[in-house]
Amino acid sequence: IDDADLRPMLLRLTLLPAKDPAYTLASIAVAWNPALNEGIVTLRNLPAPPAGHDYQLWVLDPKAPAPLNAGVINIATASRHFTAGAVSISGPGFALSLEPGGGVSAPTGPILFAVAPQE
Repeated sequence: IDDADLRPMLLRLTLLPAKDPAYTLASIAVAWNPALNEGIVTLRNLPAPPAGHDYQLWVLDPKAPAPLNAGVINIATASRHFTAGAVSISGPGFALSLEPGGGVSAPTGPILFAVAPQE
């Protein structure tokens, strides 16, 4: 067994504050594994998106030219696993936006929740 396999997994827990007053009763948390560039997002009290729209999660890396797409969020599930490409820091930021149905490759809609990157 490699010593790296014996290291405890270090997760960073991040709460995303609402940026829109209409969403203050909802909460979103991300548990991020910087070694694997993956995480789990959990949702609570997030209202259904308007017809024809979806919520989409983004990973914010200060060295990336644009937010990294972490996928469309289905509010019917309380949590969802996601992955991101290579991230330059162990504490990236995260954002949740409202996008056209099916999602987009770069954010175009309003940012409803966000937290800045932290090293």
